[in-house]
Amino acid sequence: MIRHIIFDLGNVLIHIHPELVMKELMEKCHLTVEDIKSFYLSDLHLGYMEGRFEPEEFYQIMMKKFPTPLSLPEFIGIWEIVIGEPKEGIYQIVTQLAEKYTLSICS
Repeated sequence: MIRHIIFDLGNVLIHIHPELVMKELMEKCHLTVEDIKSFYLSDLHLGYMEGRFEPEEFYQIMMKKFPTPLSLPEFIGIWEIVIGEPKEGIYQIVTQLAEKYTLSICS
């Protein structure tokens, strides 16, 4: 008998926009498409996404790799662009499921 449902957050409950983050990094940090391709889904990128780096540590590493005049708040602001709006209709689905099941979010 099902008692608990675990949802993934990104692209299940909410839209995520990695392409907007990459675009902002290219524009604000003056990176090339090749720079982004070498970084995207690299050990560094995945390590941050997996929580192996605190934001400040990730910022320091990125500034060494791609020196730019971005402040830490500006850098974090770029990364926050990835979090988008809820998926259409998801609120109703989650509300209905919450009446019968324990719900959790994992990402």
